[in-house]
Amino acid sequence: MISPMHRTLAPCATALVSLAMILMNAAGASPLDTAREKAPTGAKEDVFYDGFDGGKLDPGKWMIARRQWGGKGKNGGVVAENVSTRDGHVVLEAHGDQYQGPVKGVEKRGKDFVEIDEGRRVGASIVTKDRFASGRYEVRARIPRHLGACSAFWTFYYDEVAPKPGPSESKPANARRKPKIINHEIDIELPGRPGRTPQGVGYDWMLFITWTGVGAKEDTSDRIQLPNALNDGEFHTYRFDWHTGGNGIAPSVVFFLDGKELRTVTTNVPSIAGHFWIGIWFPKGSTGEPDYDTETLDVDWARITPFHEPDDQFVEEAKFDNGFAPVDQWPAALRP
Repeated sequence: MISPMHRTLAPCATALVSLAMILMNAAGASPLDTAREKAPTGAKEDVFYDGFDGGKLDPGKWMIARRQWGGKGKNGGVVAENVSTRDGHVVLEAHGDQYQGPVKGVEKRGKDFVEIDEGRRVGASIVTKDRFASGRYEVRARIPRHLGACSAFWTFYYDEVAPKPGPSESKPANARRKPKIINHEIDIELPGRPGRTPQGVGYDWMLFITWTGVGAKEDTSDRIQLPNALNDGEFHTYRFDWHTGGNGIAPSVVFFLDGKELRTVTTNVPSIAGHFWIGIWFPKGSTGEPDYDTETLDVDWARITPFHEPDDQFVEEAKFDNGFAPVDQWPAALRP
């Protein structure tokens, strides 16, 4: 959940500036024109799959996020204490406005995320350790019954690149200019709503968003009303097929629910590989009020089948080392 619907509706990460990207940009190269690693030619063995059997979370596959986004003071972020396993599922807890338990949230102070004395509106997120580009992304999950939190499945790449100085621009003046934000992201979010304003919020709506930046016309937001609400206590399979394109393949993202195609998006299609996030968090005002103690997003399995298309881009990423819980700070029951 990092890139929210103008940074309030989808997850929005705060990233560190990549020194290598800045140096290349200062030399006159666009960050997307710099040398990049191409993904290896794929075979079935490079399919990513986790059925979450055995009651542990594999640190070779996953990280647990410990960070906050969506605006300072708007929520308590996501923390490792809210991740567990049960009956072969990963359970991501979301603590609502009635929560009075011991788990506390976090907020960003400087470059670090520190614990706060507030446990309400605190969620959870797991993130793939590796990055992936074009491919089929699938999650079988059971969403909460009540409104109030955002359940989301998304890819995410983010970086901030220093602007190039103009011909007569001094270095101090250039330093005052805003960096170029590169935000390549694909989101599925629930609950949804008929329009951008938070009216008519319900689990009979799904949101689909693609991003290539955070500026005007750099995101495409779509939505669909479903024949039945998805907070039915059942598991459903959420999927998107991401095509970066090349060799006659047009860039697109095709969204599915339980194997049925719902939407195809052909604008603002990302091309840069990112980590895949599964999470539940608390936007301010766009998903209803969390009038409960605890709800859960239960994940049965996750699978990523890479397409390895020609226009996949693997570029140096911003580092988020301070936004994830070290394995020795995971709940003891999750550790291998």
